[in-house]
Amino acid sequence: MNPEIALISASAGSGKTYRLTEVLVESLSQGVRPEAVLA
Repeated sequence: MNPEIALISASAGSGKTYRLTEVLVESLSQGVRPEAVLA
């Protein structure tokens, strides 16, 4: 597995939580184990 590290920095109300949720759902659907995710 090739881990990817991302930093999401933006102002309030810009969609950070939405983006994090999108990335998490996509990762899990591709077979990433939940215990391998640090959010």
